[in-house]
Amino acid sequence: MNNNFYIAVLSTALLSTMLNSASAAPPASCASKFVGDWSYPGGTTRVNPDGTANPVCAFCVTVQTWTCSGDTYIITAPSSYTSKLSADGRYLVGDVITAVRVGGASVTSKAPADGAEKKTPSDTKLAKQLERHKLAARGYFRNAKNYEKAARANKNKLDIESLLSRAEDAYLLAAISFDKAKDPANQKDAIAQANRIKALYGQITLVQPSKASSSKSGGKLSPAQCKKLKDQISAIKENGGDTTALEGQSSAACK
Repeated sequence: MNNNFYIAVLSTALLSTMLNSASAAPPASCASKFVGDWSYPGGTTRVNPDGTANPVCAFCVTVQTWTCSGDTYIITAPSSYTSKLSADGRYLVGDVITAVRVGGASVTSKAPADGAEKKTPSDTKLAKQLERHKLAARGYFRNAKNYEKAARANKNKLDIESLLSRAEDAYLLAAISFDKAKDPANQKDAIAQANRIKALYGQITLVQPSKASSSKSGGKLSPAQCKKLKDQISAIKENGGDTTALEGQSSAACK
């Protein structure tokens, strides 16, 4: 037998010894957060409760060892890498790759006999669907913010009402998409934003002096109109709205 054969045997034995010695059950205080199936671009990994993990991807090793500390997942062998668990427990965010949870805790702590994970098409499909819904939700949310910003910069009553209506609709569409993405925290926020816009939308009624009163009073508002305008300014401020234009009108017409 040649030297290459002995080197290969020795390398395999050494790697096996390293993995066996490094594989110890992770701390019970954090292990349950990570055990299960994770999907990422190009592959999947099953994280087992005994401190081993089985990646399935091009150029991946078949077995890794891991441990954890709080919300940090740590690959310990044959290489080292760390990633952080998201607040909702559904993402592992690393410097290079973000993995999405696609399955709960593994039913077995042993690697499959052939060293390969039995990946089901439904797992990958679900992960892709969730990501698509989340991207759509973020797009709707961004559009809503833009509509709201445009409304605050506008001085035409009809334009403001139209823009705020579009903002409300976009927030509601974001809420629907966040629900489909199984993201209840962001869904709740999108609904709250829609309700905020709805309340603000009902208060936007710009007061303009009539032509008759304008000609007689030099563009000044009556005391009753001034009071109504000031009440509107106060209501908009309470809802976080921009009252710059209205305050300018009040200053000029209510002296």
